[in-house]
Amino acid sequence: SGGSREAVCAICENRFGAEDSLHCPAHGDTVCSLCCALDSDCGDRCRPGASLQAQTRRFLEAFLPGALVDRLHSTVGQFLVILALIATLTAGLFTLAYHALGPQTPDADTLVRGLLVQIFLLLTTVTGILVWLYVLAQESRRGALAASRQHTRRLAAEAAAHRRTAAELQAAKEEAVSANRAKSRYLSGVSHELRTPLNSLLGYAQLLEMDTGLSERNRQAAAVIRRSGEHLADIIEGLLDISKIEARRLDLHRGRIRLPALLDQLVEMFGVQARAKGLAFHYSVEGPIPPYVITDEKRLRQILMNLLSNAVKFTREGSVSLHLAYRSEVARFVIADTGVGIRPGDRERIFKPFERVRDEQTRAISGTGLGLAISRLLSTLMGGDLALESEPGRGSTFTLSILLPRAGEPEQPAAGKRRMTGYKGARRRVMVVDDEPSHRALITDALVPLGFRVSGASGGDAALRLARERGCDLYLLDVRMPDMDGWELARRLRSAGVTAPIIMLSGNAIEDHREQLTVPVHDGYLIKPIAIEDLREKIACLLSLEWTHRRETVEPGSPPAALEPPPRLAAGRPPESGELVELIGMARIGYLNGVIGELASLEKRGIDPAFIGELRAMALACNFDALVRSAAAGEGE
Repeated sequence: SGGSREAVCAICENRFGAEDSLHCPAHGDTVCSLCCALDSDCGDRCRPGASLQAQTRRFLEAFLPGALVDRLHSTVGQFLVILALIATLTAGLFTLAYHALGPQTPDADTLVRGLLVQIFLLLTTVTGILVWLYVLAQESRRGALAASRQHTRRLAAEAAAHRRTAAELQAAKEEAVSANRAKSRYLSGVSHELRTPLNSLLGYAQLLEMDTGLSERNRQAAAVIRRSGEHLADIIEGLLDISKIEARRLDLHRGRIRLPALLDQLVEMFGVQARAKGLAFHYSVEGPIPPYVITDEKRLRQILMNLLSNAVKFTREGSVSLHLAYRSEVARFVIADTGVGIRPGDRERIFKPFERVRDEQTRAISGTGLGLAISRLLSTLMGGDLALESEPGRGSTFTLSILLPRAGEPEQPAAGKRRMTGYKGARRRVMVVDDEPSHRALITDALVPLGFRVSGASGGDAALRLARERGCDLYLLDVRMPDMDGWELARRLRSAGVTAPIIMLSGNAIEDHREQLTVPVHDGYLIKPIAIEDLREKIACLLSLEWTHRRETVEPGSPPAALEPPPRLAAGRPPESGELVELIGMARIGYLNGVIGELASLEKRGIDPAFIGELRAMALACNFDALVRSAAAGEGE
């Protein structure tokens, strides 16, 4: 019937209803009626008293003592009983034959008797041998069958255990997948919450840095804020990179980059850090390197920064070196240090996420344990290789080998820095839809000075109402809003006949929106925190704008204004005792503007410009701890 319970036969593995199956004690599982009828090796274990041996035993126990019955059921007892029965039957047959022959004379009778006795004895001997072999064969068969059943039971138990293990593994896998999805959702939410304030912070820092109406010192402070915010954004990216790479959801964005400029930035950054710790920093290049190569600049920078940061962090004394060899479009970066080194047993473990070397020398050094894991995964994803050689107590050497194809130089290299002042043509109207007023204000402050007419809306309904009242040339939509998300708003705008370009702004990684990105309702996608230059370039591309600029002449070889140190004096004196107390106090509380101003004042007093320049570099990098140590050491000399 449709409601009957079905069972799987342990022999043929087919499904049968409850009326066509039963539990077999020989197999220890359910079997179907057909397999039960065909299986002759079970010994009718489901009917323990139905066998001939069992019935014979019950019959004998009714007349004989139990001990004697046990003896008769032994191997020798069975042999004697069977031989006796056969001998008795043979004797009876010979007796019938003797009477049938009926010899008439005494001599014939004696001859027949003797012949029959001899034949009987011969047959009894042969029968005894055959019976003994039969009994032994039966005993062996029963032993083999018992061993086979025991082995079958063990295999069945093992198979059942494997099924349970497989079920547990599947449950654990599903739990892990669920936990990984929860982790991804959590990271996505955290990413959005962190990127939201960072967008305003970095956006206004960029606007202040580009504002020529500010003093040079204020623009330097804005540059420091921007660099610090970008560093925080990179930390957030690092936390997200592991899950993206492992899920193969990280996309590489290859483009033309200036390799020498990238290396100069890294050398300048980590050279200051190394000198602040009293380390020597060496940079060398083997052979000519191309000015431009094709690669993902962000990821290459991330790998090199992780390796150099670890080298400086885990080296107490000695030196850190960066060496580059370029040949056949393959770059070989060698980062070596004279630090604590890595034991052989830890050399593979440190490339796993959240794993660190923990010993007496490294216990106090902070870190997440993600840098090397991300570096190896990124190098593999970019088609490269990251190798490690290390000796405890003598230092480590990391070698990154990666393909960096040469790229041609730009057709019109910039002769100087150009500042954007506006665009040619009619004024364009832009609508910004974001539930955060600070973000709407940031976009407004970034676009209005260039001649755009910017209107804002705090949600989807207000945006739709404004779109009906007055059309716009471009829409900037935040992806995550409380009443209506950006994707739904974009679909409604398209349904209402809006053909103007739409740019989506999100605080989440782009991979989190793959399913929405396949729907052609938008024309661009930017991740918060937004780079003002990237936003302007995207708008110019979508609206086919031609920017107007004002060129700011920069002397060849001079550093950028935000990083330009004051003119060096020909000579200077060392600081006197107590002269740097105010500077050290400002650095300890993180008062950047005060530190910059005090350094300028100290330089005017004639203190060594090289010493002041080194302290200023530490201040611009927000490395106040190193600044305090260097100032205290310089004052004590």
